[in-house]
Amino acid sequence: MAQPDYSTGSSSTDTNEEWERDAQMFAIFVQQATTSLSIPRSRAPNIDRGRVEANARLIPDYFCDDPTYTADMFKRRSG
Repeated sequence: MAQPDYSTGSSSTDTNEEWERDAQMFAIFVQQATTSLSIPRSRAPNIDRGRVEANARLIPDYFCDDPTYTADMFKRRSG
């Protein structure tokens, strides 16, 4: 918010009106900002992506006696 330029010779009434208008605009801005912050926001529901089941498949695929992926394939994929 810029301060009025007193060098233009405008009357003090104009300056006061400008300040009042700026103050009103600022008050409206603050009210809108605080109102929008107080609106409760709901989170999206969690999506079941089968994390437990995926972990159960991961262990045998990589770390059992007869793994699906060999050590060379594991190194290539993770390394």
